[in-house]
Amino acid sequence: RRQRQMCIRDRPITLISGKSPFCETFFDNVEVPKGNLIGELNAGWTIAKKLLQHERAFISNFGLAAGMGSKRDIVSIAKKHLGEENGKIKIIGCGKMASAILDAWLKKSMSPQDIYVDDPKPSEWLLEKKKYGLNINTKADVSFDYCFIGVKPQSLNEIKPKLKSLSKKNVTFVSMLAGIKINRLEDIIGKDESIVRIMPNLPAEILKGVTAVKENKRVEPKQSKNLALLLEAFGETVKFVEERKFDAVTAISGSGPAYIFLIAELMTEVG
Repeated sequence: RRQRQMCIRDRPITLISGKSPFCETFFDNVEVPKGNLIGELNAGWTIAKKLLQHERAFISNFGLAAGMGSKRDIVSIAKKHLGEENGKIKIIGCGKMASAILDAWLKKSMSPQDIYVDDPKPSEWLLEKKKYGLNINTKADVSFDYCFIGVKPQSLNEIKPKLKSLSKKNVTFVSMLAGIKINRLEDIIGKDESIVRIMPNLPAEILKGVTAVKENKRVEPKQSKNLALLLEAFGETVKFVEERKFDAVTAISGSGPAYIFLIAELMTEVG
């Protein structure tokens, strides 16, 4: 058997490869299941590398054999080792934009069991994902790390009770509501709550989105970092210091791509 070294945050990890089906490896105290070979196949670790490439971690050019476990298992082990599990997520209102974001998370091997969607009229696409563990309109008592607000702006008053029920529970609120400023959300949820206003755009559907981000003063550095991992799953992020620029972002970046897609579609139809 051969031993090769790799490092995550300057902490050495030994990969053992050979022909014995008894090979195993450890990420500190986290054991990868026995019974499969570890080789230079660039399979599992390549997936983990793509998820974590923007981190300070250096992941060597080695991989776990494809038989080592599911992609989700491998990524979960890697993220637990780096302390980057994102926890439970609630989505209130899952229309086209929120569905595009959710789809990106699932494509990035996030567990659907950790995501809870509240939507009065869930789409067929959402109901299909329920088969794989996505929670839809469940009443379970869950401690959430994030609450993404994806309803239409005019429906904000309707979800006030749901938002208030999550206040004072260390939840980071992430609003996609066009035209709704942070101070209005603070009036509803509480001025001591961590609130982030974002404006994603439709290219998130193909993981090429650009999301504007504005945080209130209650968002801590660790919350900001972990949220960035979620948002960068479907594209790039741009942080704003001044919230007043969000109206321009909404018009140009948020709505603009949809109009371009419409023009392209019409041009295709007319030949």
